Amino acid sequence: MQVQIDAYRPRFQARPVAKRVLLWVAIVLVLSVALDAVGALQSPNLESLRYLAAMLATLSAGALVGRATAVTARLRYAHWS
Repeated sequence: MQVQIDAYRPRFQARPVAKRVLLWVAIVLVLSVALDAVGALQSPNLESLRYLAAMLATLSAGALVGRATAVTARLRYAHWS
């Protein structure tokens, strides 16, 4: 991830592959939350499917938070150095 400093604030250029991965992680997050919600309302006897959907949602949310933390740290470090 390349960080550039302009006159006002630091910017970074994300690679296209990283952008696509983040898009797919967000799509998986939305689908797994929707699957868990629909499973809870329609058929409560699909506990294993709902558990898998909840685990996928947790992992996806963790990946997004981790990426946001990494970008924040990188921009903060570039701004103060």
